[in-house]
Amino acid sequence: QAAEVWLARIHEVGVPVAPLLSVAEAINLPQTQARNMLIEAGGIMMPGNPIKISGCADPHVMPGAATLDQHGEQIRQEFSS
Repeated sequence: QAAEVWLARIHEVGVPVAPLLSVAEAINLPQTQARNMLIEAGGIMMPGNPIKISGCADPHVMPGAATLDQHGEQIRQEFSS
């Protein structure tokens, strides 16, 4: 029988169950999008932070990693003084 039939039967007896989804299916779920679970970081889509704390920012876009030696001069000045 189809998975939907089994899911309905299992739900009828009070067992919490959900279908096994592919990554493509999971990222398109409304719940995944509502919880900001797919973010852009440095131009790349990646999983968001699953831990959500009230009052703390949960941005949709994060900056990428620094480029090679991007902050090098600043760091050298800090340690030379």
